[in-house]
Amino acid sequence: MRLVGSIIPHFDSQVTLRRFFPGYSERGVWKDLPPEETRAMMSVQPSPSRDLLLLPEGLRTRETKRFYSRCLVRTADVGGKHQADEIDYRGTTYEVQQVTDWEELGGYYRAIAVKKGQ
Repeated sequence: MRLVGSIIPHFDSQVTLRRFFPGYSERGVWKDLPPEETRAMMSVQPSPSRDLLLLPEGLRTRETKRFYSRCLVRTADVGGKHQADEIDYRGTTYEVQQVTDWEELGGYYRAIAVKKGQ
């Protein structure tokens, strides 16, 4: 049943995955940790219009892409512990807004991301 996960490498593009980690307080001064950047291979697809319904209303007018990945992709933590991952693709940065975990059944993660700075 991992057919989709095994097909992703045939259609993938090289992207940069940027992951943010929580900072810390040192003697009352907040210190941010630098993000970790990793090169990854992901299949990048245009988002169908139905994906917009999964996004907060204020983000529905932004350019949106679907990213299929065999590595974990994260959204922002509700408790504010970490920011959403960012994906750089063809000179444009996208912020991950929604992730569907198909690791057990299909061997991949599907992320919906919106263009930053619009």
